[in-house]
Amino acid sequence: MITTEEKTTLKEIIANYSIASDAKDVQAHMQYYAKNGYIDGGMKSKPKNAGMEEDLAQMFAMEGTLKRHFAMNHRFSKDQDAIV
Repeated sequence: MITTEEKTTLKEIIANYSIASDAKDVQAHMQYYAKNGYIDGGMKSKPKNAGMEEDLAQMFAMEGTLKRHFAMNHRFSKDQDAIV
């Protein structure tokens, strides 16, 4: 079961990730990825430990003023063990 403190920590991580993304701060944004983590989807990146910094800088440059922030109304599963 996820505690209130853990929920708060997760929400803070998501908020800080969003702030870094909106600011187009490559270094701050990258700190939220595991060393072999990467971006997948419409825009893809190399893993963090293999060139993500260059890819992310290029993505941010192409986005212009686009904001990437996430809604902060996350819900937790019935068993309190996952964000849904």
